[in-house]
Amino acid sequence: MQSLKLSVQSECRSILVQVVEVLYGLMISCDVAYLTYLYATVPTELYPRVSALCRVAHLLGRLLSGLIGQVMISTQLLDYLQLQYISVTSTLKVQNLLIRPPYCIPTANVTRCMTSLAASLRNK
Repeated sequence: MQSLKLSVQSECRSILVQVVEVLYGLMISCDVAYLTYLYATVPTELYPRVSALCRVAHLLGRLLSGLIGQVMISTQLLDYLQLQYISVTSTLKVQNLLIRPPYCIPTANVTRCMTSLAASLRNK
């Protein structure tokens, strides 16, 4: 009976890990689309600053989540499975923020982007 219970728990964790991986892949693809949109709307001279701010926000979020997770495990407030539930929930929340309907996002000036891209290609 105990081995069956462990087998079911192992299977549930395996499925949960696969769900997390799918959600993470979706989040990364949304991040790429968001950065593409961001670079399309920001003037070219602000690219380095925007890149730095996006990178700082990303790394700071990872640092804080790692520290909080380590404190929760070290103090035995949560176990790994509970942290995984929190991870799935927060990933879903982030995706709700990143995947917005098209009418919520202003359009990018694609003509300006294509013109600057064509000009940079002609200069090479």
